[in-house]
Amino acid sequence: MSQNFFYKNATPDPILTNFAVQYGTGGGFVADRICPVVNVANPNFKVPTYKTGAIDDDITAKLGPRDGASEISRYAPSFAASSANRYALKAGITREVELAGANPLGSEQATTAEITGKLRLGVEKRIKTLLDNAGTAGSAPSVKWDATSGTIIIEKAIDLAREAFLLKCGYEANVMLVPPDVAKAMKRDSTIRDLRKYTDPSLIVNGDLPNTLWGLEVVIPGSLVNSANPGAAQSIARVWSADTVYLLHVNPSMAGNLNVMSAAAQFRWGQWGAPYAAYSWPDADPTVKVTWVGVELYQTEALCCTDAVYRIPDVLT
Repeated sequence: MSQNFFYKNATPDPILTNFAVQYGTGGGFVADRICPVVNVANPNFKVPTYKTGAIDDDITAKLGPRDGASEISRYAPSFAASSANRYALKAGITREVELAGANPLGSEQATTAEITGKLRLGVEKRIKTLLDNAGTAGSAPSVKWDATSGTIIIEKAIDLAREAFLLKCGYEANVMLVPPDVAKAMKRDSTIRDLRKYTDPSLIVNGDLPNTLWGLEVVIPGSLVNSANPGAAQSIARVWSADTVYLLHVNPSMAGNLNVMSAAAQFRWGQWGAPYAAYSWPDADPTVKVTWVGVELYQTEALCCTDAVYRIPDVLT
């Protein structure tokens, strides 16, 4: 197989694909926690778009004798045609520098994990861009959450945002995505610390925010990115580096039911049944002693309900 592209009918390496699948979850990436993965049967599919209809009350339900029940117009999502984008990366393994007695698949495993991580980083960045350009942008707090003077009332800011979210969306926010710098400021807040110190022993262990705060699941992303140009000195930064807090409505059951609403989703097609398919093939020129390893992903990230995203910007000084 040529090292320049993957043939569509090429079968993935099952062992390497298993490595890729194992690395395809967890870690500092939060994409799967805030955007359910919807596995589609074909690379061409339809993306649902939701608005709230459950709170409409424009039908008279009271009946007289021999009356039939009034019919409601059940709201269903609208659908727009879409297709899964194909993402693929590859790397060459130089066989001349391998150690004697080394794990015969050690280099392939490490390379597969690295490539899968880069593909996942791309997913994470695209979802951040999606959320940054969606939903409602609230007002920045008048007193920053890391201010050294003034009364910091983080809980009140969250309460106001949740009420605005509910009135806009019709659903309660259930996830609060907190960038790392904001999480550090929040955990130092005296009110939050007082809420935790008598009830949450993990404060002593890791010092992070609890998994749930004020009824919201707390998600703190940890992914990193090198923002420097290729070949330049590395410039490592957080992917979620802005001081914006996101409130979201996330429904994991959307993965199996498109009639339920979630803010955004990953629509993924697995040609061979695996989300990250890994391949291995020798270089076309046997004298270079190189084995190529590649991983590919078919996926599109899409916003499903813009009203299910609320941003609290500029919370830090």
